[in-house]
Amino acid sequence: MLNKRLSACLACMHECHTLYDIGSDHAYLPIEAIKAGKVTHAYAIDNKQGPIDSAAANINAAALNEKVTAIKASGTEALKHDADCVSIAGLGGKTIHDILLNSDFKNVKRFILQPNAHAQVVRSLTKKRPLAIVKEDIIEERGEIYPIIVMEKGHQTLDDIDLYIGPFLRENPPQFYMDHLEAEHTFLEGLLEKIPSKDARVPLEEKKRLLESVFNEWKRR
Repeated sequence: MLNKRLSACLACMHECHTLYDIGSDHAYLPIEAIKAGKVTHAYAIDNKQGPIDSAAANINAAALNEKVTAIKASGTEALKHDADCVSIAGLGGKTIHDILLNSDFKNVKRFILQPNAHAQVVRSLTKKRPLAIVKEDIIEERGEIYPIIVMEKGHQTLDDIDLYIGPFLRENPPQFYMDHLEAEHTFLEGLLEKIPSKDARVPLEEKKRLLESVFNEWKRR
């Protein structure tokens, strides 16, 4: 059974035929994508032999050797032309950004991205590649907040609040996300009181300003 994060990623696989799952680890997502009929073939990608061995064992146990292929590779270096959906779940936002920044997308139509941190860096790909965010979700699991960002080929202009909060989440934030951002704002206020260096305060003050701007925006509704 998938955890909430991977279940949310699975729910975003619409009109997909072949999945290329980067950082697949145990191949849980590719296996469930096949079982759920979301895709007809999947590639489980990891750059370490241990996870690949684990993925291969799970694929074999599920009797899906003909439908799920485990490949040791980094990022999109083994991306096949038949893959029309790429998923990257559980990696840091900066790592996801770097993987996709200079990748050849081949025939990929949909990217399902679940960063563990620095989601704004993932969203910044819309400024650097012909990509647009078409859907966003956010889930809370074990006290942590995880965004799921779905991108497709296109063009999009996002302002600083969109990049930090998420354009769809900005428009329709769940209460737990609003509470999370309020707690972040409180933390920043306390942190700023302890930092005397003006230069060190600048990025923190910018985050605080962005949060206050979106709070005011929500209050006006």
